[in-house]
Amino acid sequence: MNHNLFSVNVYKTKLNLNVDNIIKYLKNLKKKDRGKNISNPKGTGWQSNDLDLGDFIELQEQIKPHLLDYMNTISLAGIAKMGSMWANINSYKDYNEVHTHGSAQISCVYYLKTPKNCGEIFFENPFKNIDILWANCKKTYTPYTASKILMNVEENDLFIFPGCLSHGVKPNLNKTKDRVSIAFNILIE
Repeated sequence: MNHNLFSVNVYKTKLNLNVDNIIKYLKNLKKKDRGKNISNPKGTGWQSNDLDLGDFIELQEQIKPHLLDYMNTISLAGIAKMGSMWANINSYKDYNEVHTHGSAQISCVYYLKTPKNCGEIFFENPFKNIDILWANCKKTYTPYTASKILMNVEENDLFIFPGCLSHGVKPNLNKTKDRVSIAFNILIE
């Protein structure tokens, strides 16, 4: 008898927001704010400093029921509070390196603009040595044997996942259009 002992839940859903105004706001902010380099290598992409949560009330309201559903599904209790929020604007060949979200119990990424060939988000298998251990013997890639799993991104996609789950975003290979996302950390009290 097989027993699935450990599971990682990555929640994906669609929000219903008019992203044009948010993108305009973020592009204006980019002109004034040099941003920071956390998960984007120096000289690639733009990552804002923490955004003012008060400017994104509608986004937070739409996330709330999905966050509660996620917490119920994985049996988490407590009050979820927005910890921090920041934007990513990635042009041609820009990407986000593999990273986690530190002490956040839950992390989220919301995609506002996803042109063709803009790059997928990927999640790494928590069993770090799986590729080495099974390199010569895996028949096919499955959730059990894959070292990472790529997920397509589309406009208005929201991803919710454990803050400790290693993830990254592939390079944007669209030569003319940016990929725009907002990432945020959720703290549970």
